[in-house]
Amino acid sequence: SWAARIGTWYRMDWTNNAVKGATVSTLADKIIRHQLMVNAGKDYDYVIMQGGINDAPAQVGTVSDSWNVADFDVTTYAGALEAMFYYAYENFGTAKLGYIINYATPNADTTKWAGTNDMSACFEMGKKICEKWGIAYIDLYSGTTEDGKSYSYDILQVDKATENFADAGEILLSAAGYD
Repeated sequence: SWAARIGTWYRMDWTNNAVKGATVSTLADKIIRHQLMVNAGKDYDYVIMQGGINDAPAQVGTVSDSWNVADFDVTTYAGALEAMFYYAYENFGTAKLGYIINYATPNADTTKWAGTNDMSACFEMGKKICEKWGIAYIDLYSGTTEDGKSYSYDILQVDKATENFADAGEILLSAAGYD
């Protein structure tokens, strides 16, 4: 849904490979294999990635001092995110790469979405990894606009029951939330 909005807003041709429930880590590396690699070799000006909220059960991990994909612990969010960036550079080397750090979900139903109500450690690690790899990012979790508004709490109003989320206790935005 971010791809559709960004592409439409800027009148760009775009491809959306988002898959509900995809993870950076946690066993299946769905984002790498089923979203990123499916377009390997295609010519894009931008490749914008997002992930992490569905990784709540995974260990956060640490930033590797290596650039070799074989050295990354892909069972952790950190190692898998580094692997994702490695493959993005390998397959889309001329594209500008970007990463969207997910918005906060403090009201998530933790019986359904375990660990998602506080992802601060995970997303702080994500910022460090983006900086290591030189990837631009927008921090919807704890970031603010130029005028000081919180993306999560002022704009999306994640701490209130609003039309911005699909349902109460959900982590998924509605169309109004994406808009």
